[in-house]
Amino acid sequence: MISQSQVLALLTASLLRPLVLAVAAWLILRMLKVRHPASRHAVWSAVLIGMLLLPLVTFIAPQWNLPLLPMRPEPVAQTQLHQTDVFTDTGSSNSRPNAAPPPQSPTTKFAWPATQTLILWGYFAGVFAMAIFRVTGCALLWRVMAKSSRLRKRLRESSEILTPVTVGVLRPSVILPAGWRNWNATTKRAVLAHEFAHIRRGDTWISFLTRLARCIYWFHPLAWWISRHIADLAELSCDALVLEKTSDPGSYSRILLSFAETVNAASGRAAIPGVAIASRSGMSHRIDQVFELASGNQRRLSRPGTALALLGLPVIFIAATVGLTAQSPPAPRPKFDVVSVRRCNPNGLPGPASGEGGGRGTGPQYSPGRLRMQCMTVGAMMNAAYLGQLGEGDGLLNYMPSIGDDNWLKKAPGWVNSDLYSVEGKTDDPAAKAANGDRLLERMLQVALEDRFQLKLHQETQDVPMYNLTVAKGGLRLKPMEPGGCTAPDPSHGTPAPRGIFITGQWSPPGKSMPCMIVLHTAGPDWALDAGGKTPGNLTAMLAKTLDRHVFDKTGITSLYTFHLRYAHDGSTPGNLPPAVTDRMFLHTDVPSGPSIFTALESVGLKLEPTKGPQGHFVIDHIERPSGN
Repeated sequence: MISQSQVLALLTASLLRPLVLAVAAWLILRMLKVRHPASRHAVWSAVLIGMLLLPLVTFIAPQWNLPLLPMRPEPVAQTQLHQTDVFTDTGSSNSRPNAAPPPQSPTTKFAWPATQTLILWGYFAGVFAMAIFRVTGCALLWRVMAKSSRLRKRLRESSEILTPVTVGVLRPSVILPAGWRNWNATTKRAVLAHEFAHIRRGDTWISFLTRLARCIYWFHPLAWWISRHIADLAELSCDALVLEKTSDPGSYSRILLSFAETVNAASGRAAIPGVAIASRSGMSHRIDQVFELASGNQRRLSRPGTALALLGLPVIFIAATVGLTAQSPPAPRPKFDVVSVRRCNPNGLPGPASGEGGGRGTGPQYSPGRLRMQCMTVGAMMNAAYLGQLGEGDGLLNYMPSIGDDNWLKKAPGWVNSDLYSVEGKTDDPAAKAANGDRLLERMLQVALEDRFQLKLHQETQDVPMYNLTVAKGGLRLKPMEPGGCTAPDPSHGTPAPRGIFITGQWSPPGKSMPCMIVLHTAGPDWALDAGGKTPGNLTAMLAKTLDRHVFDKTGITSLYTFHLRYAHDGSTPGNLPPAVTDRMFLHTDVPSGPSIFTALESVGLKLEPTKGPQGHFVIDHIERPSGN
């Protein structure tokens, strides 16, 4: 089924792609010096047919977009970095793609439809109006045909018309006006030769296609110009056939002028859809062409069908498959005013030993308008720049790394995770000095790494094991939370601070009700997940961090609940803490462990089902050691 966006894209392409066919036709006629109206009519008729075929070919042929302006690719993950708490969640919905959208407050204000919807309504309204106009013309033709009298096969007489006209598509006929018997023999022969030439040439079919094109491309000036031009060339082509028999351009011109005067005298009468011998405009130019045709020196295509097939079909394919995308220059990326990059000597630094008598830096250090990375690997800096502090992974599709995980980065040279550098950046940008300026500083760090380390990278995805959170057999074993069943979080009463790594010991919420948030904390040798005013889907982000696998919400439940889950820290929960910490916290206790996370979830009527899904990672295309400042 064709979507609204596909129709809109097709309409946008329809503004330029028919011009490719028109330019190709003009070049063919120009290079081959073709001037005969019959050959020109064949070429422009091919353009008309190509315009009608373009929508079909566009859908079935592969697409190749060429940018009009060269544009530097946007930095990967730049627009996807968000503030996310590793072990606390105060939002009301999951931030992952599979989460339900947040509820919107009702409003009584009238909302206009989207711009693309209005464009589509306008287009189809134009098509409908053109269709009504064409149907009205067909009704008028049917009335004329019903009142006409048959003279012989494909020749009729009617008092409803003023000039000879050829009508019909499947079985075309020539209709003569009532006074045709008063014409002299020369006029009769010229008129019949002209009108029956339209039938032999198939001009009524082309006339029908021009009307169809004006309905579909009613918004495009090219469709109207080609329709008028084809009609003029059809008349000249039949004029040429008449002159081949009479060889008297003067007499034939007087016949055309007499019919044109009759049409001008009755300018208010409606015209039926057909191919008339004369019109109200352009007659002087046509008379000039008649005398030029009588000279017989206009070049024509000997085999127009073969030439158009060989030259036109490739042009149609190119016009349908190649799109031109207009791209404006990218907005300037935020960057530091001053950047310092230098190789680090870890001697004397605090932290675990990384070499002889030295240590590594403790991580990024943020201050208003300043970011300092002291003695860190480039891989760790990239983690902070592209994944966010603490390896949150918001820049990658469905990526849930545990602390210390480096699987998010592929094709990294060995020195990226071994050589130590210190990077310090400063900026006077007020946004970087605001309360949430850390993320802007990390985007500036992206620019610094790309400029100083010549870093180029891109995103890829691969299918990896994941989980679906579903409702267990028997349904959810919780009662929906009553209104007021949770309270807003208040940091002054023990609510864990955002961006905290973990909370040791049993966490007790203030008062009798649970705060409206998600908290992960230790409970003896186990982990405990407490949540108030949340749906099962709201738990997926925290579960994904715990399981080190992305979790999709498949419950379909939108009611709010209070959750209290306690589960063991075992091999199925690698994402909470690195092994060095868990060894100190859990392995030296005699308290028995609780159930697994799977059992804990099933106790409340939820179930984790293994599945697979796409997960993103970064791939380094190029990186170099930096030169000194």
